[in-house]
Amino acid sequence: MTDWSSGVPIDGIDQNVDSVLQDSATRHGDRVAIAYRDVTLSYLEFDERVNQLARHVVERGVRVGDRVAVVARRDELLPIMVAAVLRAGAVYLPVDPDQPEDRIGYLLADSAPSAILTNCGEAIPSGARELRVVDLADPVVVALVGKQSAGTVRDGDRSRTLFADDAAYLIYTSGTTGRPKGVVVSHRALLNRLVWGHRTYPLTGGVLHKTPIGFDVSVPELLSPLVEGEALAVLPPDGHRDPSQIMGALRGTSLDRVNFVPSMAQAVVDHWPNADRDVSTRTAMLAGEALRWSLAESVGRLLSSDVLNIYGPTEAGEVMYYDCSTDSDSDRAEFVPIGRPVANSSVSVLDSWLRPVPVGVVGELYLSGVQVAWGYHGRCGLTASRFVAGAGGVRWYRTGDVVRWRGDGVLEFVGRVDDQVKIRGQRVEPGEVAVVVESHPGVGSAVVVAVEHAVAGTVLVAYLTPGSLEVSGGRCLGSSCGCGWVRGCLLIWCLRRLCGLRCCR
Repeated sequence: MTDWSSGVPIDGIDQNVDSVLQDSATRHGDRVAIAYRDVTLSYLEFDERVNQLARHVVERGVRVGDRVAVVARRDELLPIMVAAVLRAGAVYLPVDPDQPEDRIGYLLADSAPSAILTNCGEAIPSGARELRVVDLADPVVVALVGKQSAGTVRDGDRSRTLFADDAAYLIYTSGTTGRPKGVVVSHRALLNRLVWGHRTYPLTGGVLHKTPIGFDVSVPELLSPLVEGEALAVLPPDGHRDPSQIMGALRGTSLDRVNFVPSMAQAVVDHWPNADRDVSTRTAMLAGEALRWSLAESVGRLLSSDVLNIYGPTEAGEVMYYDCSTDSDSDRAEFVPIGRPVANSSVSVLDSWLRPVPVGVVGELYLSGVQVAWGYHGRCGLTASRFVAGAGGVRWYRTGDVVRWRGDGVLEFVGRVDDQVKIRGQRVEPGEVAVVVESHPGVGSAVVVAVEHAVAGTVLVAYLTPGSLEVSGGRCLGSSCGCGWVRGCLLIWCLRRLCGLRCCR
């Protein structure tokens, strides 16, 4: 199993991501970098606008290592904002503006960014507006940014030199409500993912950007075409929920890659059950949920593409992969395996005494290598419990995922050591949802469980005991009242049209 546990070594990651973006812009100046609706930007235009915004941010006091929040909906400005944060030497903090206001407020309070870049200032909670806000929907701000030099930003223009081991981004995860955890990822770790993707599955066309920025998959989705000199085609806001818009963006184009969570891929397949001759997307990457073989095959037929099953918690990036096109075994399991480690990464499957388990025996998956994150922002105790020292001083991340080795050196996902579930590709802690339900004045106590629904897929059902039966206005806690309360507190990907509340008297 020693031969199976490590990905191939690769070089080219001893630099910061911005240096690679600048090199790509220099080499591909006349090519299309960004396409959004009727707007296209060449690499030269993109690079100049990134330089101007980065200089504006630095001029406003942002230093290397400071956190800068990007609260933005998808348009041609979003990739400029992300690249400008990296160019300034700051840490990119993605904040999805469609999240509940309370959650946005928590992320901004917990991360304490030095500045906020936005194209939708109305989404920023009033309590956070005393921060440095750069609203690119404001003509006055746009004019100020436009006065900055478009010349190359170098280390001398930043507060200090930017290194490969500096933090590149901070992204929050596994907090349905209340206390999400901020994961800090270095330039080296991010660049390892980008370089591995380029060398293993090099792009020959553009990438569709449709993943909401609160998902970790959005980071390589945004940056991979820009470091390879290909186009980033940006899907309009809310388009990621519409199978017709997704297929419309792929039809008759030279887009080479698209990312899906399996639940959204299933919706697209259900909407377009037959292969589309006008769509030829070379690679479809599916991540975030267990992938059934039947769905992988349907996606491959529909898009005329190879299908990759990508595995990796936010704390270790996209660290394992399985190419479905390489498997011709007719006698296989229901789900696609999670595969093998990517470059410069290692895996171990250990029992409760931290001993390696043999082939076919289940154990917990531990990850190591350059992909592993620094830890959790401001949560030293939690970092120490999840990022642990292994044999030989190796630093491991404990995933909480239960897996087993197949006889051919491929890993299969079996389950979890806790009650964490995945909904629409995001990690959900049912216990945290129960806290929200219990905060309703008409609820005494609650237990939340995940169940499989024939139509809606994985849904959460809250079993509760009533507290004060008479709540505001003399109304009794009912399904519509309780669901409305929950909808106001949870992230949109936790919710479906079906909202389950079961009262236990």
